[in-house]
Amino acid sequence: MENKRIAINGQMWHIKYVSRQEMLKIAKDDEEHYTQGITIYSKQTIYMDESIANPKRVLIHELTHAWLDAYGHNQHNKEWDNEDVCEIVAAIYWFLKDTMLKIEAADLEVDFSSIEFKSVKPD
Repeated sequence: MENKRIAINGQMWHIKYVSRQEMLKIAKDDEEHYTQGITIYSKQTIYMDESIANPKRVLIHELTHAWLDAYGHNQHNKEWDNEDVCEIVAAIYWFLKDTMLKIEAADLEVDFSSIEFKSVKPD
């Protein structure tokens, strides 16, 4: 898999596919408890283990971390209730769908900075 770059809310993020051994070092894990993907906010980089069986699910998980960070949602100092989760899912759905389709379709640099995200409230 090729490394990618994507823009999230005007921030350039990198997706890097690395060996399992390199992932163990990055995540400071061991063979028994290892990380399949990790988002390093200070580097605006998502690292993915290139050998995992379900990279799409893991990438969606890591893109969610990156999106939350890019849009100012502090994930480590907040308790989320059901309404928070529903609002985030509604806001992030199109970003994740479009990002995954474009990543799967081509090895191009993808820029999503012009996409506007809005929550839709039921009538």
